[in-house]
Amino acid sequence: MAREALAASKWQQKMVMQRLQGGRWPRKHFQFDLVEIFGGTSMVTIRGATLWKMKVLQPIDIRYGIDLRKRSMRRWLMTTLRRFKPRLAMVEFPCTPWSILQRNVNYKGREDELRELQEQDRPFLKLTEDVFKTQVDHGGHAIAENPATADSQKQDEIVRLRNKYFETTSCLCMFGLTGKAGLPMKKRVRFIATHPYFIEELDKQCDGSRVHELVEGSNAAASACYPPLLADAICRAYWRIVVEEDFGTMTLNEKDDTNTAWFVDADKSEDKWRPLFDDAMEVLGRKTQASIFLAPDSELYAKIARLVPWQIMNIQIAHLPKAKRVRPGLEDCHRCSALLLNDDSIVLETEFLKTAQAPRERFVQPVRLAIFVLGYAPGDPADPAPQQEPPRQPVPVEPHDDGALLEPKESPVLTKQTYADEQWFIGPPLTNKQKKLAPMLVKVHKNLGHPAQPDLTRALIQDGKVEPDAIELSRRLRCGTCERSKRPGIPRPSSFKVIGAFNSKLCIDFVYVTDANQDNHAFLHLLEPNGSFNVFWPCDTREAGHVYDLVTMLWCSWAGYPKELWVDQDGAFQGEFAEKMRSNGVILDHPPAAAHWQVGEVEAYNRAFQHLAAKLVDELSLAGE
Repeated sequence: MAREALAASKWQQKMVMQRLQGGRWPRKHFQFDLVEIFGGTSMVTIRGATLWKMKVLQPIDIRYGIDLRKRSMRRWLMTTLRRFKPRLAMVEFPCTPWSILQRNVNYKGREDELRELQEQDRPFLKLTEDVFKTQVDHGGHAIAENPATADSQKQDEIVRLRNKYFETTSCLCMFGLTGKAGLPMKKRVRFIATHPYFIEELDKQCDGSRVHELVEGSNAAASACYPPLLADAICRAYWRIVVEEDFGTMTLNEKDDTNTAWFVDADKSEDKWRPLFDDAMEVLGRKTQASIFLAPDSELYAKIARLVPWQIMNIQIAHLPKAKRVRPGLEDCHRCSALLLNDDSIVLETEFLKTAQAPRERFVQPVRLAIFVLGYAPGDPADPAPQQEPPRQPVPVEPHDDGALLEPKESPVLTKQTYADEQWFIGPPLTNKQKKLAPMLVKVHKNLGHPAQPDLTRALIQDGKVEPDAIELSRRLRCGTCERSKRPGIPRPSSFKVIGAFNSKLCIDFVYVTDANQDNHAFLHLLEPNGSFNVFWPCDTREAGHVYDLVTMLWCSWAGYPKELWVDQDGAFQGEFAEKMRSNGVILDHPPAAAHWQVGEVEAYNRAFQHLAAKLVDELSLAGE
């Protein structure tokens, strides 16, 4: 046993000496871990900063306002590398003029023009070689990437790098690169790196057994975006290098264990989610809040949980939300967002919040109703793990006099966030302690004559005997009686309307009214906004010439031609109508298609006319002309 222990000790000493000799001593100091040059979408920077806890510099690319086509910007880049000393520089120099598509298709027979374009991009190849030299001089590392079939691989600047450092060709389909149709794209690229660890992680070859999409058309631009698995491979190799080179100065490195977050996706069938939006709207219709958290024992909560097979922490429904929701303490979980847009379309998204670029992203399109599910997704997509039950706090039991254990007594606690069939508390589900305090807090609020929530909270804070949980619960108190009897708020500041001269502007639009037989009838609406003068006249045709004659009879015959005419981009206001109006010196103005809110004056009177017409039709059963 002593001989085996001595042999093991010598082996350990030998391994330590090897690592010390291979490590860097004294340790080099780097201010940043990574800088991405010609980054494009900068996937390596995003994954490194979010998942791999790397300190990164801003990516260097024209989309960030840094144009490396200028010689001054290239000099600035080299100065920046020498000043901040990033440990790893990732160079993805442009390949457009060097690709085989340019040589064989676009510029076939025009070699002189292609050669001229390549000479314009040659400074980028020289810049790549300078970046490698600068990185090696201060003890750092560099990686260069370009398509394996590009002519740039045969240029002197790149050939010198290939001969001096390590290289490999990889198939990006092995890292999850997919095309527009969702199939993998077999794009072969060449990596040149200063350390063999990068080559080990990036050397992935496809056996050709799968069906691939062609890298052409819209797929050409998509192939330029790094897939997340490729960025993870680069970051993983980087931390392996850090552990080896800084051996003796690092005792623990948790970053190299980080891996991609796989999760079991939610059911994204729109036909299953659409009925849930009706239920959610019904629940919100009975409440005074625009958003609420569902109780775990509610029927809607159970329906949503069947579509999202996660360990759910909370489910929130919101009416007219402006942005995605994130709760404090749950920044590392998964989120399922089910959105019902104003055009009745449904958008279903699932994401890992830790890797999301904008966890609180504002919605671009108006959202009528949203369901947000926060939880922890189990397992791997290929082998999903069963959903685990959330931890439960054991109920203590007291021993009886004779040694037998008594069953825990049922305590009159509040099991829901409701009291007397009303919603009283907003926010996340109540804890067991808060459930005991909730009935007393509701009774205090009623006995004191329904004081305002800030006044009640302030009074509880001034009493030193009140528990902190009760003070926190008072901030979540929302009384339905107080909401219904609330006084109108302070009006928003306003200003007098600036009124111009009469007939300086005229607005024209079509409005439709339905008669008792459910037949539509068109009316031509003329509005003079300065005096709020309205004219509605039935119009049975939308021909531009007839509309011009009608406007001339109804308005121009007695008020004259207006200085400015506002009409939307309707065919009835184009062609002959527009030509004759302009010939009379009238300026035509059209609202943008995406800014229809600018027609609020006309639309308001249209709605008033339709409302009055509907009342008259219903009262007198009007039908026909």
